[in-house]
Amino acid sequence: MGKFNFRKHALAYSTVALLVAMAAIKGGGKIVQHVKERKQAKIEAAEEREWQRQKEQERIEDSIARAEKKRQDDYYDHVRDSVAQRNGEQRYADSLASGRGEYEDESEIRTIEWAHSLAGTMERELMTAGKPIIQHGEQEIRDLLAKYGVAYTNFFDFAEEDNWTLHDELFVGVSYQDGDYRETFGATAEWQAHVDAIIDKSDYGEPRKAEMKQKTAEKIANTEQQLRASRENVQARFADYYSALPQEYKDYIGVESLGEGEMGPGYDASLNYYANAGGIVTRREIHVYDSNLDPDFFGEPGATYKLVSLGNNKWQVVKTRADGTVAKTTAFQDKGSIYTYTNTFGDETDEEGNPIPVPKVGDSYFDFRPGANIGVHISFTEVIKVEKHNKQWKTQFTESEQRQMDSLRERIAKKSEWSHKQWELGRQSDSIARAMTQRRFGNRGQ
Repeated sequence: MGKFNFRKHALAYSTVALLVAMAAIKGGGKIVQHVKERKQAKIEAAEEREWQRQKEQERIEDSIARAEKKRQDDYYDHVRDSVAQRNGEQRYADSLASGRGEYEDESEIRTIEWAHSLAGTMERELMTAGKPIIQHGEQEIRDLLAKYGVAYTNFFDFAEEDNWTLHDELFVGVSYQDGDYRETFGATAEWQAHVDAIIDKSDYGEPRKAEMKQKTAEKIANTEQQLRASRENVQARFADYYSALPQEYKDYIGVESLGEGEMGPGYDASLNYYANAGGIVTRREIHVYDSNLDPDFFGEPGATYKLVSLGNNKWQVVKTRADGTVAKTTAFQDKGSIYTYTNTFGDETDEEGNPIPVPKVGDSYFDFRPGANIGVHISFTEVIKVEKHNKQWKTQFTESEQRQMDSLRERIAKKSEWSHKQWELGRQSDSIARAMTQRRFGNRGQ
């Protein structure tokens, strides 16, 4: 029997014990991790329940708040309606709602006024003269195509109200240019396309169709030449009423502003303003500066100032005091900036409604501003030319039209009065309803 090796067996037992211990530690780690995960899951579940509880609480509170708000609103509306009935606000509101609006009355007045204005009269004359020319042109095309057994249907409809195609054709040849963009008015292309479509439906070959299109194009061109001459004749008959306009304005007679920068054919309403102008005034505006000018020279009460050109970009300011004595600055040199512009002067009034007379040549406006560090800036505007039209357009209405416009203006004034009273009483109704709602519901009310 061999000798027992205690050291050898002790080492073996230690190894086994270590392995067992390591396995125990490993298994214990998994248990600890599992416990941690379950604990975290419980925490998250609790947080989810709390979040759901809070959301439900918020929903309930929001529902209660909305119900409360609706109760307050309903009460406010009820009180306000009751007050509006008692103080007369609703009566004015019903009266205004039962009739047509002020805009419709104003539109009817503008329609009557337009018919007797220079622009309205010229457009009516243009239609009177141009309509037979267009009808004759279409008849010529009808007769021409009839020789080929082709039936022509009219392109222009004279029975249609606000026929813009017809309106455009009456102004054929009038053009508008803005920079490189140029537009010539008229319905030439559309009219020819209408004719070509009729010809294309025929049974003729292409050479014959081309011949028919060429002949109808000549008819259209001849018609439009007559329309141009007719329009020029109408404008010549009324030219004395806008004779004083600068040429750049006259070049655009027949071009109408449609708003938002868009232009179209027509005698613009501004033509009426030009015709009614008491004068066409040309002004020259000058801005100069000199570092040696003394601000104390300017702004003297009762004195008038004038900027005088001495030639070769030399200037001098002349001051005339209230007592008639004259003082002058020393001459100074400045190229400055000079602008010349022309505008119309209509029936203008001052702040108190008094008519302002048409400016005279020599009328001027002087202004000065001290420089930031030294010297004085000067602005001087002077009337250099005043012209008047050869004839003054006078708008005349029939007695019936005048009575109709007077009646419409009275209705507009009455509706304006009602509207103002409704607004004032509405403020009263709002104030009472708000106060009563606050008393009933506290500061949370309206």
